[in-house]
Amino acid sequence: MNELSVGVIGCGLRVRAMLPLILQNARGIPARLAAVCDVKEKETLIDELKKIDIDCTNTRFYTDAEEMLSRERLDGVMIGTRCSLHTKYAVQVLEKGIPLFLEKPVATTQSDWELLKKAYEDGDSEVVVSF
Repeated sequence: MNELSVGVIGCGLRVRAMLPLILQNARGIPARLAAVCDVKEKETLIDELKKIDIDCTNTRFYTDAEEMLSRERLDGVMIGTRCSLHTKYAVQVLEKGIPLFLEKPVATTQSDWELLKKAYEDGDSEVVVSF
């Protein structure tokens, strides 16, 4: 493996705080930000990522997570959306078998927690929950 491709769904403050660390410490393998899915304008995201020294030259931007997950070959995905959306996107990532970095809370309702638990148990993805 020459380079790890990392995707982000929801480029919030916590993800922006963790992303440089993830990209620099990817088990000794070079890593890059391959794709970002967010509701913000691309130019706004690029400005925010430049402030934390992330090179977006070859990063693709999406507004639809399902499209991003279908089009990209990702070695890991970080989720940093608003809390009520964590489960929805985590389930999509887990169903693709992609390693996941998920912010807390992992779910905001009992039914979401049950969906997430099932997706985790049915898959084999590595999962890290922030904090």
